[in-house]
Amino acid sequence: MAVKIRLRRMGQKKAPFYRIVVADSRSPRDGKFIDEIGTYDPNQDPSVYKVDEEAAKKWLANGAQPTEVVSKIFKLAGIEKFCPHFHLSLQSGCDETLKRMNRKYTTEEYETALNVLRTYYEHPALTTDVIAGFVGETEEEFEKTRAYLEKINLYEMHIFKYSVREGTRAQKMSSHVPEQVKTERSDVLLAMAKRHKSEFEKWYVGRKEKVLLEEIVEKNGKKYFQGYTAHYVKVAVELSENDTKLRQNEVIVVDIQGFIDENLLYGKVSIEF
Repeated sequence: MAVKIRLRRMGQKKAPFYRIVVADSRSPRDGKFIDEIGTYDPNQDPSVYKVDEEAAKKWLANGAQPTEVVSKIFKLAGIEKFCPHFHLSLQSGCDETLKRMNRKYTTEEYETALNVLRTYYEHPALTTDVIAGFVGETEEEFEKTRAYLEKINLYEMHIFKYSVREGTRAQKMSSHVPEQVKTERSDVLLAMAKRHKSEFEKWYVGRKEKVLLEEIVEKNGKKYFQGYTAHYVKVAVELSENDTKLRQNEVIVVDIQGFIDENLLYGKVSIEF
């Protein structure tokens, strides 16, 4: 179902005011609606608007499309449409290690930020960077990081082994972690990252998602048009020899059906397209 955020006229003939509603795009202008998220009164000078910001962001994150007028109201209200993909650098899941890194936040503060995003957006794609084997990282500290990352369960984690940089505070610190230990810890986190990514992407199977088409790729002898969802998750659509409907840089609706391989979802073009 394609969903629109639009104005619903109310009031008298020469003095209308409007409700901002979420509705099936096929419904009549003044027909049934799914949700009411605000009001707009153009009769006052200046015009007055009220918007439920939390509800508006939720519907935008779920793919609802605002009309031109509603988009302008949202902009005035400070609500901009953007993709629910957020990269929050972490570096370590252990507060003691973060202090040695001279980071100005704690794991508790980081988790609070994640929870805010997860409250406002459905299934947001949250990604981060993690350093394995920073100077002085003990087995106990690494275990804290591993357990913390398991708990917060992010979409993607970019794992790096610590490497010395000339002229930094860390270079002068004692207790550098042996390279073999850094590799072992990195491998543990990489395996976790792979599992979490797979779990996140399985959520899409059986759903309809908008996909921005980018390039044609070949997998197992078949050609696919590959693109990305608003969460920046790769999805492929199989191409037939005579298919002229799909074009690069076009947004389509895809019924996601499964995986071509462990790194790529696939689906069919929805009848809504």
